[in-house]
Amino acid sequence: MSFVPVVASVFSVFLALTIGALIVIRLFWPERSPVPVGRLSWADDDVAVRRPGRPGGTVVPAVRWRWTGLAAGAAGAVAALATGESWGAMVAWPVLGLGVLAGTLAGELSVPAPTGPVRRAGLRVRRLVDYLPRRLGALVAVSAAVLVALAATTTLGVSGGWILEDGHLVCEAGPVTFDGGPWPGAAYTVPGVTVVAAGLVLAGLVLRRVVRRPRADDAAEPDDVSRRRSAEVVTAAAGILVLTPLMGIAATAGLAMRSYVAGCGDPLGVLNGPLLTGVALAAFLAAAWCGGILLLPSAGPSGEKA
Repeated sequence: MSFVPVVASVFSVFLALTIGALIVIRLFWPERSPVPVGRLSWADDDVAVRRPGRPGGTVVPAVRWRWTGLAAGAAGAVAALATGESWGAMVAWPVLGLGVLAGTLAGELSVPAPTGPVRRAGLRVRRLVDYLPRRLGALVAVSAAVLVALAATTTLGVSGGWILEDGHLVCEAGPVTFDGGPWPGAAYTVPGVTVVAAGLVLAGLVLRRVVRRPRADDAAEPDDVSRRRSAEVVTAAAGILVLTPLMGIAATAGLAMRSYVAGCGDPLGVLNGPLLTGVALAAFLAAAWCGGILLLPSAGPSGEKA
């Protein structure tokens, strides 16, 4: 296994531990939790899938589909890391996010269409903005823009006398050749950005279904809680999709740029190693926040926003 997958595995362990710590804080010391606290259980979403005409019976709850998707995504992430390739390290956590999105979509599609006696039609028009967590959505949008810009910058080339050879940043200063270490070029960024783009398209489809799916319960409040929680889970999964590749690209480039020497110059001009390391740290913390929300969505009946 090469250097990059090993580092990615270590980062994955630290990220998982950080997410676990956030969840523990949220459960036992909610007043100190950096993750918004509301109704904490995915099990509350069962109300969204009760089938009319079956006393006491329900179809497979949406929450179980989410957990199934999470388990499948986790298995895919482990398999990606186990390849020992740079692309596997880049797509591991995004694959986890894809699994959650696929499970959430399956849960939303499991909601039965209204049947039985004549029902009263409400006049309310449901809009995505009514359910989408604003702060979390803004974080994902900004992070996606930064990811695209940084991936394009590191992929299209470097400057200052540096060149890319076999995925490494190399500079020849006179008779001496300096190896700056692994660099997030096309071998890193193309697979990661491709998976992220596919995931964001899937997230959009899931959110569309969240808004448009039929109401399977006459009570408006439980139905809104279910939709809001689903939207929060989808947005958090999109955050994992975007932030983990951003963290990997920024960290890899930042570490490589710390080794540049006189005569070679700065590989990325205005960007420097400490700045990219700061971006990687911020992405790590934001990804952990998204992970906490993903496992314990907080949207409650009063309309809390993450």
